[in-house]
Amino acid sequence: MRGQCRPLGRTRKPPPRLLVLLLVSLGLGLPVVEVEATPAKGEKKSAKSEAAEPPKKAQSLGSPTNGRLENGVALRRKQGSIEFRRRNGAHWGLPHLVKMLERGARKVRRKHPGSVLLVGDLSLERGGKLGGHKSHTSGRDADVGFYLAREDGSAVEPKGFRRIDWEGRAVDDPRVRFDDARNWALVEAWVTDPQARVQHIFVAAQLRRRLLNYARKHGKYLPVRHRASIAMKQPSQGLVHDDHFHLRIRCPRAQRDVCVSEPSGHKPRREKTPEKKPRSSAKVRPGSRGAG
Repeated sequence: MRGQCRPLGRTRKPPPRLLVLLLVSLGLGLPVVEVEATPAKGEKKSAKSEAAEPPKKAQSLGSPTNGRLENGVALRRKQGSIEFRRRNGAHWGLPHLVKMLERGARKVRRKHPGSVLLVGDLSLERGGKLGGHKSHTSGRDADVGFYLAREDGSAVEPKGFRRIDWEGRAVDDPRVRFDDARNWALVEAWVTDPQARVQHIFVAAQLRRRLLNYARKHGKYLPVRHRASIAMKQPSQGLVHDDHFHLRIRCPRAQRDVCVSEPSGHKPRREKTPEKKPRSSAKVRPGSRGAG
């Protein structure tokens, strides 16, 4: 019926604003202008409307002994794989270093199930001076404990760095020994890492010799042994490093303009070039001073 009223509560919704503008524009002969609708309250913005901020680039600025770290990443404790020697907030580094440590721990664990890597200090979140260290300022250094074993070959739970003597045994407990197989597997993983490049592995001379002898006896790939022999070295100054490895990676190629490879004041050794003796066709008699 014409006079019949519509039921209460069923009101007609007003047309959307965009549709109204479109109809008005068509009626007046105006050009149609696309208008972006404002999202309703509680409605999520589209992915296009959100400008994603690019991730900030991690940088190692300065040298290992006088530098700082920008936008570094933290190494995370992984139960059954990576444990920390202490919790002091010094577990930050370049992504190259952190990923290398994670990959190395995984490789050793795959070859030797149950292996847990004990990690000491890396750098502070923003780098800079770290108590007890001359280096570790720029996110490229890490202290890593040795894998240790008992006489029966079972793994020793890592709880701290332990000094190893010339016989390969723990100074505080001769029943605990340096695990040649697992420590070589770790060094091998580092020097063959697909992304980061090792600069130095500081370790005591007797342990370096021990690892290279193990690799030779077990027929390890010669180029890998050669890389390891170059990377491993006992520091000429400071600690002997008979209780842990000190790993340092090279500056990433993209950061060579801001990253300083060697510590401040380091002077590379130069090989002396033998002096060439001047050739002379004239024979000098004994006792004479010669020409010139």
